[in-house]
Amino acid sequence: MVLAVDNDHWRLHLVKVTRMASDWFVQFAVMGPRAHTIFLRSDAPPSDLGTRGRLLARVREWLRQDDHRPCAFIDMRQAL
Repeated sequence: MVLAVDNDHWRLHLVKVTRMASDWFVQFAVMGPRAHTIFLRSDAPPSDLGTRGRLLARVREWLRQDDHRPCAFIDMRQAL
């Protein structure tokens, strides 16, 4: 999948989805002008279409911040 963020294009690769107790952890490898690994924590299953859209929106938001750290952890439990 390719995400357009401002003038950049980022390739997203789903690496892993893990359920731990009532939480879901989703790991993406993201490649564009830089490479990142992004971990997201959610209390809703990523198989839900609405949750999937919110996950991608948070990844896009993080990329838009132009953070140069190689890894990010985004806790979405309150956002859902």
